[in-house]
Amino acid sequence: MDAVTKDLLRNLLQRDPADRLGYLSIEEIKRHRFFSSIQNWDHVYKKRLLPPFKPGQEPKIKLMAKGRETMLPRCVGTLEDVGFELEENLTDSPSENRFNQF
Repeated sequence: MDAVTKDLLRNLLQRDPADRLGYLSIEEIKRHRFFSSIQNWDHVYKKRLLPPFKPGQEPKIKLMAKGRETMLPRCVGTLEDVGFELEENLTDSPSENRFNQF
């Protein structure tokens, strides 16, 4: 996370509301460096701005969880870590310790 983003979050998450960015007015937040690229706030309110990032259509993988089929985007990490099994790895034997970490 870059320094500008950290500064915005640090100022928004102050414990004392009087110390928080935006306590006096929304204009404080709008003037923060994080939002410096926004030239026309009216376009933001009317949802006319294009997002700087659009997630791609990543290939999805089919999962089975307790007999239900689910489609999820591919991601980093393993699905087995959160208790899912890939369709080709399904077995009939129950896993008693699957959700111990939850």
